[in-house]
Amino acid sequence: MVHQQVKNRLKVSPEEFLEGYRYIEEAMNQSDSYEDALQHILKYFDRKLTGTYSAIMIVDEKKEFIQECISNGLSEEFKKAFCGMLIDEGIVSNATSIRTGSVTYTENISNDLRGDVFSDLPDLLKLSSCRSIPIFDYRDNEVLAVFTIFSKQSHSPTNREVEIVKSFRSLLTLLITNYIQSELMRVDFPWMNKIKEPKSQAEEEFKCELLKAIENKEIKPFYQPLYQMDTNRIYGFEALARWDHPQKGILPPSEFIEYAEDHHIIDLIDDLVVEQACEDIQQLKEKYNQDFILSVNISALHITQLNFSTKLKNILLKTNFSGEQLALEITETALMQQIGYVSKTIDQIKQLGVQISIDDFGTSYSSLNYLKYLSVDMIKLDRSFVRDVVDNPVDQRICKTIIQLAEDLNLELLAEGIETKEHYEIIRNYGCKIFQGFYFSHPVKLDEVKQQIIKQLA
Repeated sequence: MVHQQVKNRLKVSPEEFLEGYRYIEEAMNQSDSYEDALQHILKYFDRKLTGTYSAIMIVDEKKEFIQECISNGLSEEFKKAFCGMLIDEGIVSNATSIRTGSVTYTENISNDLRGDVFSDLPDLLKLSSCRSIPIFDYRDNEVLAVFTIFSKQSHSPTNREVEIVKSFRSLLTLLITNYIQSELMRVDFPWMNKIKEPKSQAEEEFKCELLKAIENKEIKPFYQPLYQMDTNRIYGFEALARWDHPQKGILPPSEFIEYAEDHHIIDLIDDLVVEQACEDIQQLKEKYNQDFILSVNISALHITQLNFSTKLKNILLKTNFSGEQLALEITETALMQQIGYVSKTIDQIKQLGVQISIDDFGTSYSSLNYLKYLSVDMIKLDRSFVRDVVDNPVDQRICKTIIQLAEDLNLELLAEGIETKEHYEIIRNYGCKIFQGFYFSHPVKLDEVKQQIIKQLA
């Protein structure tokens, strides 16, 4: 039995990387589910890694068992044997890779097994070596899956085999993360009930309270103005969900949005906020004879629903709000996690004239790729870069670069988190023309928005 970390990596050529990237991107765009996309992508690796059988083994959050085994070349019997298997009862090199986050391998699988799960499995008896390459969750750098390369020949992995997988590891991370979150993974194993935390009475009561709040329209949009430098006037508004609680007063989104996402009722909140915001801003447009852009943040879970664009179209018709003056904010993290479905939905949304804005731009590692392949209209300079721009030379360079990038790509750019006069002056001097932040206004109720507009018109 051999367990070693592979070193001296052999780089994949730019041409080869581009070829693989295009293949993977096409597989993502043409697949109906994340499982289909992973199956297509594994065909690419099976072709590139001659004489091998590739498999993706997804682990549970606590790293106690294999949650799913996905492969093209291995039999259904083989995959079912791994599905639900305790990590410490399987292939030792796999377990080592999961536990340590390192590339490991064994040249003799028969000497590398724990437990008797595989004693009658024909596929495994025909295989000799196994190479295990960890796939990390970009959010916390924890191992969420292991890419396993099986071979009938007994040999250690080549540097090239490992490098081919590692070159596309970030894309695999995106797809695997989505697959884990999707309904495709709703599989119960005998010991899963021991791992799940039971729902408390308090959680059930909170869910009922939140659903009642949605029904009673206690979830309401507050509005933070967006200011335009050229006119020195309000350019539009971002609608931000608040809970007008009968006993507790106004609750911020941190009190309920994450819960709503976890319990799959976030779409009800999104629908409520979007419709009310369209109705409110349409009222302002007609009352003051001015056009305003309305920006609304949409949950990643919601925008992937098949009927999202249809619901949005109905809201626009009902409120008589122009799609050209609505911008949907999607966080860059959401784009990364949901790229296969989001890209299709964006195309449908664009047909309504609705603009697409990328929130928290620059905070993740695939920003430029998504600008290249998605129909984006605006990017938001994240507040994390603006916060220390007065004193931090690195943040200054980042802000300059993102603002220049937006100009070069003919995209609107909005700087959020403008809290001081110094923030405003520095970012303005870098070329930004649209601003949002406490320096101008906190999020306020509709009545206070009207007062701001009247003051502006005076």
